[in-house]
Amino acid sequence: MKKIFVFLAAIAMSVATFAEDTVVTVKNENVYVAPKSAWFMSLMGGLYHGENDNLGFGTFKDNLGGVGTLEFGYRFNPYISLALDGQYRRVGSFLNSGDYAGLNLMTSTFKMYWDLTNTIGGYKADRKHHFYVYGGFVAGFTYLRQPVDRHDYSYGFRAGFQYELMLKRSWAFLVDASYGMMTDDMDCNRDPYTKMEKLVDLQVGIRKYFGTQRKTAKYYSTESYTNYITRRDTTVVKQVVEVPQSLPIYTCFFTINKTDLNEASQASVKQCADYMKQHSDKKVTIFGYADKNTGTARRNAWLASHRALAVKEALIAEGISEDRISTFDEGASVQPFPEAVYEKNRSTIMLISE
Repeated sequence: MKKIFVFLAAIAMSVATFAEDTVVTVKNENVYVAPKSAWFMSLMGGLYHGENDNLGFGTFKDNLGGVGTLEFGYRFNPYISLALDGQYRRVGSFLNSGDYAGLNLMTSTFKMYWDLTNTIGGYKADRKHHFYVYGGFVAGFTYLRQPVDRHDYSYGFRAGFQYELMLKRSWAFLVDASYGMMTDDMDCNRDPYTKMEKLVDLQVGIRKYFGTQRKTAKYYSTESYTNYITRRDTTVVKQVVEVPQSLPIYTCFFTINKTDLNEASQASVKQCADYMKQHSDKKVTIFGYADKNTGTARRNAWLASHRALAVKEALIAEGISEDRISTFDEGASVQPFPEAVYEKNRSTIMLISE
């Protein structure tokens, strides 16, 4: 009888402990997923130089004007984009006769971008610097204000080089230089046979990427992570359940101010990918973190976001479908590891969910 009592007491203690250890945190959050392909819009402005011999201008200064560009495009993949832009160019000066002459050139260019950086160096989700070459066809309308107003339609081609600096997840700073040739049926003194004149642009501007998907993700975490990961908008449900307890957690650690995966992190990603291949009904949420003891809040937010994206891209490379992956960056506002081991907060945590 005594043995039976001890046995039942042990079972009761085990159940109590199990119930306490299997606290399940259920959390709904809006998760932003930035796809490789996206719509974009660019706004640029700068200097324009053309062979405006039909104005009678003879100096470089007289042929120098302003240019503005509004562009819409679509990025099909990390290497190729197509875009359509509208440009306005203006040059004005006084002729030797004392009359004022002004050239207004409005053009539209259909062009293709080629990302040299991703082509040569391979695609990386956290890459900030991109170099493009592009080319396309131009159609335009020229309005010339002289003592006698004149206008004409023209066509030609344009090619250029562009530098892009990613500022945040969807904004970029641009530097653009292009060279083009367009017809000039009104008065082309330089080449009366082809009637083509040159135009050169140098511009700076900004670009905005669209198409970032906003999804609502539901995921679970166990008691050991509850106090660190799920601090806001969280509902804690205490119950005896076996499924969340069996879901694994994978962690990747990063060097200070870096987003590259080291060998240990790559191994952790592979373990997560292998598990998800064996359990096709499971999904994963990737939390990105940064160490609050170093860096600014803005830099830490960028690091956390791009660390999560780096892990996401690594999982995709391992064959995991993108629709099974969600990312969520906490910056340095949440620290999953205690102060004694603060360097571990330069990390990402992969939580498997149903």
